[in-house]
Amino acid sequence: HHACNSRGMGGCLLNGPVIAAFRALELGAEHVVILDIDAHHGNGIANCVQNEPRVRYCSIHEEVIEKNWFKSEKDVEKK
Repeated sequence: HHACNSRGMGGCLLNGPVIAAFRALELGAEHVVILDIDAHHGNGIANCVQNEPRVRYCSIHEEVIEKNWFKSEKDVEKK
């Protein structure tokens, strides 16, 4: 869910949800909803569908700060 229109990103070479959504539209779907539940936001999906009014994108992801995935400047200063 990170690959963008012009390049891969975040370990993703292709964007499966976007490919599936646009294929569904080609096959006659009037609207498509992509529900992305992951640890972090799918920036590639958002980038790819932002100008397509027939596709709605909802991202449910964790807040990075709560999981301490990245150290704050204060943590770095303590060492």
